[in-house]
Amino acid sequence: MLSTFICAIAAVCSATPTIPSKPIAHLRNGILIGSTSKGVNNFLGIIFSKPPIDDLRLRPPQGLDHSFGTLILPKTVQEVRACTQMNISISNLDGLVPEEYQSVTNGIGGRTSGTPGEDCLTVNVQRPANLAPHKSYPVLVWIYGGGFEIGATQMYDGSQLVRLSMNMSEPVIFVAANYRLNAFGFLQGKELQDEGSTNLGLRDQRKTLEWVAENIEAFGGDPDRVTIWGESAGVLSVFDHLIINNGDHRYHGKLLFHAAVMNSGTFIPTLNATSEKAQDVFDTLATNAGCKSADSNNGSAILDCLRNVPYETYSRAMNSLPNYGMASSNNISYVRRPDVASHFYSRNGDDAPRSGEYAHVPIIMGNMEDEASIFTPAQRGIINSTETLIDYFASWWPLAPRKVVAEFINSYPDDPSAGLPARTGDKYEFYPQRKRNAAIQSDIVFGLGRRLALSLMSAHVPAWSFLDTYLHDLPYWGTYHTADLGAQFGLQGPTKFAATKQDEAYIHFVNFHDPNGKRGCKVWWPKWNSDKLRMANFSKSAVGVTKDNYRWESYEVWKKHLSIFRQ
Repeated sequence: MLSTFICAIAAVCSATPTIPSKPIAHLRNGILIGSTSKGVNNFLGIIFSKPPIDDLRLRPPQGLDHSFGTLILPKTVQEVRACTQMNISISNLDGLVPEEYQSVTNGIGGRTSGTPGEDCLTVNVQRPANLAPHKSYPVLVWIYGGGFEIGATQMYDGSQLVRLSMNMSEPVIFVAANYRLNAFGFLQGKELQDEGSTNLGLRDQRKTLEWVAENIEAFGGDPDRVTIWGESAGVLSVFDHLIINNGDHRYHGKLLFHAAVMNSGTFIPTLNATSEKAQDVFDTLATNAGCKSADSNNGSAILDCLRNVPYETYSRAMNSLPNYGMASSNNISYVRRPDVASHFYSRNGDDAPRSGEYAHVPIIMGNMEDEASIFTPAQRGIINSTETLIDYFASWWPLAPRKVVAEFINSYPDDPSAGLPARTGDKYEFYPQRKRNAAIQSDIVFGLGRRLALSLMSAHVPAWSFLDTYLHDLPYWGTYHTADLGAQFGLQGPTKFAATKQDEAYIHFVNFHDPNGKRGCKVWWPKWNSDKLRMANFSKSAVGVTKDNYRWESYEVWKKHLSIFRQ
């Protein structure tokens, strides 16, 4: 009876204070004038760093050291400038997939309005307009995905989440920030390592978290209740923040975040920042930008040149390398890589959890059921047999002998009905090995790291996992990678039920560090552990629990060879 009473009390809304016509926030760097729409205060496009242009291109972010006076901020997220985007080439599906289903793959190219550019390091804050004064509220910091190649705060309006939190009487303040991408944020190489300028996009994100620690109280937020949340490359980033500085996530003696949510993955093991693979990317870009000749070995001179070439020249050189829409898929050119010369990000995601050197905070990690189904069309011209499938993934892992790659590939049945989209039999196999390829890519990029991380961490921190299956009946793609973005940020259409349930669980987690809600309420989502392997299942019309044991044999082979399965 007492738990029922507690849960009922939690649903009662407090009295609504008077709402000013225009919300104002006073920061140490100036005054912000925001806007209000449908019960949500919007503070959009707030500068949190000096513009990374000219000599600050390819350097760590520099905090603001001057006043910006009084700023009248944009009214919609689409008005905030995006960082430079890579030109994602989407495969032509004519003759393979009916036109009405091609919009799914078109969507992975990303769409931004206005003109993107280098001067883009801004943060958005969205909060309930009826927050009680002199109180502080938990904060949810969103880190967008896009393969480290595209992405922007323009694509993510948090107002639906904020309104839902208000309806639940568990108000949440939503924060999202731009960070540098592609060759502007994730170029690696010896030259950048020598200068301390690797993994710049991650450093931008960390600067955002420091900004939140310094400023969120001005918006009614509680710096001691911050949850970080990401999807895709944003998930890799969230997990990276758990292991950056060997897990030390303090800033001025206080924790930068207190919980983490990861949609679609955790980590992808990669070669170091000065590996041959990383150096080839740097050298190709530098050559195509006109900054490196065959006899050019002066790293400082090359970097000086890259900082001085016109923006258009640098962008063309950036786009001369493959992107994730091409046949190379998620074997991407620009990615965060361990830099052994820096304490900032010196280790791979599979190393730190083994030693316990990670931020010990409550976590949620999960996957879409059919993650990589949308990436497989691009390989239809190069994969048509088991042998060509082995060749393809051998190109992802330079350290792995072909026979080891073959062992892993052969752990997946050569049978379309065992591939993805799941539970669709022989349907949608629009080239030989397509569905097998989808299962392998889904696991390598999104699933296997999650399972290993949970097995290492769940005994030490509260941990939950999930599988989204709500688009199972979507032909050709199933519950594909990025399907959760439109679902959880839009809360409408055929995924509305599942997305709302998942968002409610996340809002509980932000408030109470438990997706089930306030202690004493009904526990429907069990914690993950290595014995029972239980995870939530968000389907189209129900939520329940399923077992995290799919493709287990492949997981064991991958885990055995993980030290050489590095991209």
